[in-house]
Amino acid sequence: MSYSCKIIIRDDYVKTNGKCALALQVIIDRKKFRIPIKLDVKPNQFNKIKGIVKAGNGMSKETAHDFNMIAKRELAKANELGIRARLLDKNITKKEFLLKF
Repeated sequence: MSYSCKIIIRDDYVKTNGKCALALQVIIDRKKFRIPIKLDVKPNQFNKIKGIVKAGNGMSKETAHDFNMIAKRELAKANELGIRARLLDKNITKKEFLLKF
């Protein structure tokens, strides 16, 4: 079973307020799906390489830190499911992942 996940910005859809949604992108056995994490930021407030929200451009350091903590918590939860499946030598499907997540 191959598994990976990361935080992405959904910049393919920009809301009327100029913000884009953040999502958790999960890839299981080369099949990609996204889980929204209910955070919105402007595209210039997100570092795509590091997968983090950055302060500036109208966002305070505290708000950026809070957004990153929320995103990292969701990422950790997803990684825990992947690690648990690998340690149990069990394949996990998208449906099982979403039920446990």
